[in-house]
Amino acid sequence: MRRISSNSDSKILENVYIEKLVYGGYGLGRDSEGMIIFVENAYPGEIVDVILKKVKRDYSIGRVVRFRLRSTNRLKPECDHFKECGGCCWMDYPYEEQLKAKKEIVSEQFRRFLKLDPEPFIREVERSDVIFRYRNKLIFKAFFDNGEMNFGFVGNEGYTKISDCKVAPRIFSDIKNYVERILNAIDPEVFRGTVRNLGFRMNEEGDLAVLFVSRSERIPNEGEVFRLLLREFPDLQIVFVHNARSKSAFSGKVRVVRGDGYLIERMNWFEYMIPVESFFQVNKNITMKMLGKITEILCPSKREKLLDLYCGVGIFGIYFSPLFSKVVGVDLNERAIKFARANTKMNKVKNCVFLKDDAVNFLRKAVRKKEKFDKIILDPPRGGIGREGMELIAGLKPKRIIYISCNPSTLVRDLKILLEKGYEIVEVQPFDMFPHTYHVETVALLDRGEGMK
Repeated sequence: MRRISSNSDSKILENVYIEKLVYGGYGLGRDSEGMIIFVENAYPGEIVDVILKKVKRDYSIGRVVRFRLRSTNRLKPECDHFKECGGCCWMDYPYEEQLKAKKEIVSEQFRRFLKLDPEPFIREVERSDVIFRYRNKLIFKAFFDNGEMNFGFVGNEGYTKISDCKVAPRIFSDIKNYVERILNAIDPEVFRGTVRNLGFRMNEEGDLAVLFVSRSERIPNEGEVFRLLLREFPDLQIVFVHNARSKSAFSGKVRVVRGDGYLIERMNWFEYMIPVESFFQVNKNITMKMLGKITEILCPSKREKLLDLYCGVGIFGIYFSPLFSKVVGVDLNERAIKFARANTKMNKVKNCVFLKDDAVNFLRKAVRKKEKFDKIILDPPRGGIGREGMELIAGLKPKRIIYISCNPSTLVRDLKILLEKGYEIVEVQPFDMFPHTYHVETVALLDRGEGMK
């Protein structure tokens, strides 16, 4: 391998061999000294010249400037915005290869950080039956360009305007494009810096809601914007979120402009009211497969008690309630808990209790009171629950723990604490919640070890 200089200060590495795909969607290569290089849009077996965009002490990040050998696996991507968007980094890679890469990404975390051979307990990635138009939720980011308001995504080279996102229902993009025309027809300058995001959510029946996220309590010419939008899309729900600072798009004060502010989603024999702005898995097909898998591995008993941490609107707790004597759900989001309680009433569930509390704070109190939970399900945010939370869970000594995670690195970090406390990994099942991306949802099952019984 030869290193040469470009006309700028950036360095170009020639003949970098791509070994495998890693978390983040990069192809992993090495320079002549063995230093790791994460390369954007490069696939295993390819030989490429790479310009370095970022150089750290232990690794570099770069992009391909020339293909010396291109993978025969490469496909023509379905999306016109594929290279600029930054969302679906593997759309030009065969789906079967994506699944293999995701299993390896999860496996590598167990090998690297837990020093475990994952083959005895890790399963093949559960595939999504739908790999395009699968998302039931999408958030576009507002930006001002060439005197116009636009909605799109932030890619590798900055903002990208999107005419049609291929992993979401076409209607999302149609409405987004129409809103752009409305704002630009009124006066794009008055919306600049005020409108932050435009979001969408749709249930399986096709009921649809749009979310306007703004830095101000109202957007300029709000009445006219909504009137024109409803004239074209009369069945639309409209929800407004006032979010002045938070990075999380839907965090903030919620105002329902039109409709109920929630959609009904059916999960087999249960129905759930899902607030338009709240968290809910984006791929219904995979969500149902996850529920089936968890039902299989829970090994419930009508004499047992289930704790559902980060319960949201009660999807897991209510779904598994017929299998337990009592279910306790905990979530810090007040609006989510309000809907979880409403969902118990709607489904006539009598053995579920939903509490507004921080998960770790609840666990502290439960340990002090020596409460007993036979099974625990937790589905924390990407950052995981952390050391104290895992130690407290171990302190409750549940027979079985099911940890659901969208971040393999924080998953194994947290599982390491349970292993130190005597728990044993029984099974790890990855799910392809997000086709064409490097993201993977993982369900890990742990049992109380013999020494703890």
